[in-house]
Amino acid sequence: MRAFAFHQKFALRRERLALMIQCIAEGGATSKDAVATYMGVNPYMVEGFRGWLCKTGLGHASKNTYHLSDLGRVIATHDPRLERNETQWLLHYALANTADERAEVWYRFTNEFASIGMQFTSPILKAYVTQAVPELPNNANAIASDVNEVLKSSPRATYATTLLSYIASDVNEMLKSYTRPYALGGLGFVQKISKNEYKITGAAVPPPLIVGYILFDSWARHYPNSDTLRVSQVCNEPELPGRVLFASREQIVQSLRDLQARGLVTIADTQHEPVTRRFHAAPIQLLMDYYATL
Repeated sequence: MRAFAFHQKFALRRERLALMIQCIAEGGATSKDAVATYMGVNPYMVEGFRGWLCKTGLGHASKNTYHLSDLGRVIATHDPRLERNETQWLLHYALANTADERAEVWYRFTNEFASIGMQFTSPILKAYVTQAVPELPNNANAIASDVNEVLKSSPRATYATTLLSYIASDVNEMLKSYTRPYALGGLGFVQKISKNEYKITGAAVPPPLIVGYILFDSWARHYPNSDTLRVSQVCNEPELPGRVLFASREQIVQSLRDLQARGLVTIADTQHEPVTRRFHAAPIQLLMDYYATL
């Protein structure tokens, strides 16, 4: 699936995405038309929500085949309506990481562009992403196919024009996703000040096992052969909790202390503040343990 315009300009609405995962969980996702009927939408909208399904880490899909991921199965069992704040954090984390289905603008915004306290405008963000991603991904043939499908109204659009169109659309959708209650607005780290102006604020950190899942999932992918990270890495490096959760150093250290109390890590009060991993099982186990207690 492409890194840009995967949503086909359909806004993220958790209640509709919830219907899609319920349809899959119940075995009713036998075709695009079947999913459309279950969701009560037209088949073209299903294509847009197929993109959201994949980018939020809840599942995988091809043209007429739909499957839930391990994360999707846990959430479909314990929070099928995608109502909980913890679930919103997990959807955000999936959008902002490179585990499987990279959402380029969400990744750049979370891991490179945004920081607590900054104010910005949507044109500034679009300019940043345009400079950070000067070319489309290497899957040129797939992107060319997407151009034909998504931009039928301008079949002669140039490569650069298409890229700019994708970036503009994704920036708009991303900002809507973080400021509207029906999407991920409950997380609260993006505040809309005026029509095109926004501010990044610190957010309440999710419960320890949610932080632990993000920590160990990103740790396993980026540092599979290391059992020790520094606190500064956990706070500042892409896809690790400090960046993903827009959390202060104090919040991250407290979360690490909470995880230490559960026997999942140890954190030493020395010059480099090493964080040593004690938990070596699959990170999804932490989510299963957390949701099972609700």
